[in-house]
Amino acid sequence: MVAETFTTAWRNLQRVPTEPLPWLLGVARNVILHQRRAHARRDALAQRLGEEASRISPNTEPVDHDVLRALAGLAEPDREILMLVCWDGRSVKEAARIMGTTHTAARARLHRARRRLADAMARPVGSAPAKERV
Repeated sequence: MVAETFTTAWRNLQRVPTEPLPWLLGVARNVILHQRRAHARRDALAQRLGEEASRISPNTEPVDHDVLRALAGLAEPDREILMLVCWDGRSVKEAARIMGTTHTAARARLHRARRRLADAMARPVGSAPAKERV
């Protein structure tokens, strides 16, 4: 508030009276009122947007926590290829380009990642993964 008051005074230096205190207090009052109106408008907009978003697209799809748990238990390269292809809808060729590998290597990695995800889904919660050959 103080910075904005003195910025206004600096911009309107020719209008500042010889006794500046009352004028500065008036500017400060206007700055406070302007900030209050801006906050009220922003809060009202956020509330309207929240209501509109919940009305337009309610989250009706259930979250499969088993899939999320299994996915979180995979190694980073496996998660990456699965997310690119299965979640983002990229082709294997696009995923290979993103990951900096060949199409053949990405296809093999996707196959192994899908198998590991299926194995993780089949395991009971809290059990250790079986040792896998690469």
